[in-house]
Amino acid sequence: MISKIRDAFNTFGPIDGGLFLLGRGLETISGGRCRIQRYVLVAQPVPLAPASGTGRSASLEIRPIELDEARQLEWPRPFDVIERRYRDGAFCLGAFMKGKFVGFQWAVIGPYEEDDVRTRFVPTPAGRAAWDFDIWVAPEYRLGRVFIRLWDAMNATLHARGVRWSISRISAFAPESLRSHARLDAAHVGSSLYVIAGPIQLTLLGHPPFIHLGMTAERRPILHVSAPNATDSPVAPSQLNPTPPTDR
Repeated sequence: MISKIRDAFNTFGPIDGGLFLLGRGLETISGGRCRIQRYVLVAQPVPLAPASGTGRSASLEIRPIELDEARQLEWPRPFDVIERRYRDGAFCLGAFMKGKFVGFQWAVIGPYEEDDVRTRFVPTPAGRAAWDFDIWVAPEYRLGRVFIRLWDAMNATLHARGVRWSISRISAFAPESLRSHARLDAAHVGSSLYVIAGPIQLTLLGHPPFIHLGMTAERRPILHVSAPNATDSPVAPSQLNPTPPTDR
């Protein structure tokens, strides 16, 4: 027990380590009905040039996935969640290795209804900032180039649509993802903390409305997350050196 506490503090720091341990304890005692989640909100510049250079693999294809095709694929997510994302206006890029579906990344240029907790994230400025979420690569391909090819393709897609900043949330309990985004020149733009007990959700935010209490599944805070002030100057590819994150 002492070693687990020490490991949590060493991995997450004193505050997040304490929240992690408290959340695990609540989950165990409540049989999964109660939990704690904390997100770090970050914004990454959308570069003009790919981070991976100009080389491409003949066996790897990155392309948009429309809803009709999505229905034919096997997803590591409930399909009702996938369908709701399309209804909300999100779009998906898929990675196919020799025709096999091996990864994906989602984004939306507009509000995003969070899957894991009840929050509507609104990236701003409108039209210049997008919300990217749920990048996933099959375990057997995580040491290859699939992740960075997906990232490049999403950046190219967003840039072509006039987006200059991509905003996302990362679990404070996923240190590898935090380190990966730090290598992408990600700027910290906020945080949010959730204490969940069945349908009740207490939300503490770093932006207005700062605190929100939802007693039913329909009640959720709306959080406007602003990208840093920036020009449209390109980001040098040498500044970007992403590594595959854990599922965020």
